[in-house]
Parts: sequence; structure tokens; C-alpha cells
Amino acid sequence: MDILSLGTAAIWIDFFTVVLSKYVFTGAAIKQWYNQFQYVAVLSDVLSVMIGVMLANLVFPKMNLIVSSIIVQVIHDVFFGAVVLGYIPKGHNQIIDLLKTYQSESSFGILLYDAFMMGSTVVLMDYFTTVKKEIVTLLALIGAYALTYIIYTNV
Repeated sequence: MDILSLGTAAIWIDFFTVVLSKYVFTGAAIKQWYNQFQYVAVLSDVLSVMIGVMLANLVFPKMNLIVSSIIVQVIHDVFFGAVVLGYIPKGHNQIIDLLKTYQSESSFGILLYDAFMMGSTVVLMDYFTTVKKEIVTLLALIGAYALTYIIYTNV
């Protein structure tokens, strides 16, 4: 697995996700996620997607990576929602508190939103594996740089 292509894809998919959260999505919790936690939210998103894709590749090496990534993501989301969000008391962690609000606001929509992030990251990663490493590296840097601006955009 090409980690540079995966990371670059995850950065760009998160960039577009932040744009959508600011200009398209109407949910208050997703807007608050990026407004309150800013680059920590971006880092959490990017790392979560990368870990999920890599885990899917390790656990289901013969399966289509888009499908296996979405399976891993659904298992993670259900486990996280039931166990982590279910057992950590409100007021213990700001991020967990917001994710509890997001869970109640979006319900099963979270699974679709996260599946979109996983699937589109795999598709973009596959494309980036066909591009020269120097260009992919430049795209990663441009994407990270662009995130520093969009994350602080007020709409």
C-alpha cells in the first residue's frame, strides 16, 4: 500500500468534506466539529480514514479495498458509538461530548457520510498511485496548506 498516496487522498477528501460542512451540510454538530476543534478535527479525520483503509487492506487483503474499507468503517462506527460514546460520561471529554451530539443529530447518516469518505479516499488513492511521487508529495503539501485556510473560513 502506498502510504503517500493514501495520506494525500485522505487530506484532499477531508478538504472537500470541510468545504461541504461549511457550505452545504445543515447539521450543527458537523459545523461545530470543524469550527471548535479545527486542525485537531482535520487530523482526527485524516488519521481515522488512513487507519481504516490500512486495516481493511491487512484484514481483508483479497477483498475489494473500497468494500473492505467501508466494512471496517461501519464496524468502527457502530463499536465507537455503542461502546466509547455509550460509556464515557458527558463532561469528561469535549470531543466525545460533541460526537454524542453529532450521533443523536445525524444517526445513520454518519455511516453514509463516513462511507463516502472511505470510498472516495480509496478511489483517489488509487489514482495517486499512477502519478509521480514528487507530484503526489506536492499535492499533499498543497492540500494541507489549503486546509489551514478553509478550516478558519467563516460562513
